[in-house]
Amino acid sequence: MQPKRFRGRDMREAMAKVRHSMGDEAMVLSSRAGRTGNEKWVEIAAATPGDVAEYRKRMARGDVDPGNRLETSHLGPFILAVVGPAGAGKTLTTVKLALSYHAFGRGKVGFITLDTYRVGAINELQTYAEIAGIPLEVVYNRKELPGALQRLRTCETIIVDTPGRVPGAMGVTATWENLLKEMNPEEVHLVIPAGIRTDVARYLKGSFQGLGVTHVLPSKLDQVLGDTGLAELVERVKLPTRWV
Repeated sequence: MQPKRFRGRDMREAMAKVRHSMGDEAMVLSSRAGRTGNEKWVEIAAATPGDVAEYRKRMARGDVDPGNRLETSHLGPFILAVVGPAGAGKTLTTVKLALSYHAFGRGKVGFITLDTYRVGAINELQTYAEIAGIPLEVVYNRKELPGALQRLRTCETIIVDTPGRVPGAMGVTATWENLLKEMNPEEVHLVIPAGIRTDVARYLKGSFQGLGVTHVLPSKLDQVLGDTGLAELVERVKLPTRWV
């Protein structure tokens, strides 16, 4: 599902544009306010009932090659985390992975989010999770982690969304870093925009390496011209890539 965005001078004007384009049954997924120069604006992301129905249909999961199933080395769900800088697209990546017919087979997928810092981050993932019927747990501290994992015990795969912060920023280990390490994920995918400079990509790899990064997951492929730039990025980072 690709939501459409509508901008107006205020919420009333933005909603009027939503209704004019999509009708009264449109579903509002998120909203945000900002300022450009001296002008204030409100932006709404919305989807039609048809978009939502198609989104739910895709969650039915078709038949796939069982060889594509990820194997866990311990009892319980396969835990996969996505990490990376702010704006890399981690939250949308978690949703796309959960929707993929070929990523996790027919298994049940659950979400855990540790991104309790960014305004609106929880609401964004929660909206997609509710539409798709995917269980979501929000974990703020260590005491909440065992309960969250217990409630998701029937899932075959748990995807962990994390804040867009560099580990150990300003010499301090954040709570989310310790929580991620305690979960001991099978794989940690570093999400970085495909158009990023290779030296910056290598720096990010080194910064996140302490979290046990196992793969690189290039996002925003529309930022590169052709496949050459993407291939060079992956080669310079020197990490395996399963998804883009």
